Amino acid sequence: MQRPAPDGIHPKPSSIYNAPLWRLGLKASALMPAGLLRAMAATVSRLYAIARPKRQQIVVNNLMPVLGNRAEAEQAASQMFSNLGSKLVDVLRCEAGRPAREMLAELVNAEYLLEAQA
Repeated sequence: MQRPAPDGIHPKPSSIYNAPLWRLGLKASALMPAGLLRAMAATVSRLYAIARPKRQQIVVNNLMPVLGNRAEAEQAASQMFSNLGSKLVDVLRCEAGRPAREMLAELVNAEYLLEAQA
């Protein structure tokens, strides 16, 4: 049995984590350029945070002990939602079979990693 969080919110996985949506993401990541996917994912992540304020509040509450300032925690939470979209794009692209070289090439000084991989 899951215990409620101190503020009474019962955290559980979001309903957006489902197989049909994941399969759609896999197809999109196999066909679309990474930059476009990241822009779309960042926008969708921000819209999700706005549409589901309790989810964002959970992140803010988790950041409060570290940052100690609600305004900073809210700003960091907003950025984290945006970053989550980008990370999901990377995971989906890997699962869709896109070469890791494409993702590594986006890193600064990635040529060293690519040479080591060869």
